[in-house]
Amino acid sequence: MRKAVGAVAVLSVLLTAGCATLKAPLQPNGQKINLFLLVNRGDPAAMQENQWKYRNEVGEYMESDLIRRLTELGYSVRQIQNRNEFTAGEGNYLFSIAITSYYPGVIAGAPIGMSAIGQWGGGAKLITHYELYGADVAALTSSDAKPRSEHGWRGCVRENNTVTIKGVTVRLRAIYPAAPGQ
Repeated sequence: MRKAVGAVAVLSVLLTAGCATLKAPLQPNGQKINLFLLVNRGDPAAMQENQWKYRNEVGEYMESDLIRRLTELGYSVRQIQNRNEFTAGEGNYLFSIAITSYYPGVIAGAPIGMSAIGQWGGGAKLITHYELYGADVAALTSSDAKPRSEHGWRGCVRENNTVTIKGVTVRLRAIYPAAPGQ
């Protein structure tokens, strides 16, 4: 029992310390960094009606979760619908995410053990590609995120957002190193 309590205490400290280090950097003038968030859900003409419905559901949840989490980290976030809405300038960055593939997972009632079958069997899977742009045309960073989750599509979205937020924050920290006291 004491070992279990000790393990939980150590894990809590590690998780708290890990989360505390992931904060948005500030501009040299002390202002927040402005992220213009653009989520591309894909081409509805290339999908069946139910696929587009799922893609929209995932996109809406992804957007709200990203905005909430980025704001909590200290970014100023503005959601945009079109790349032309991005205003280049000091401290302004375009954070673009494209949902490239989404698989909702095995439906309820599927035989036990199905999750072990094949690449797409089992839990939900989401593949996205994200890019971060400043005033320049070239991306400052870009990567793919491919989370899987046995905890459903929301778990996939949260894991995806964790990966992309970390990638963007690490890159911005390289541009804006922490000032003393930050």
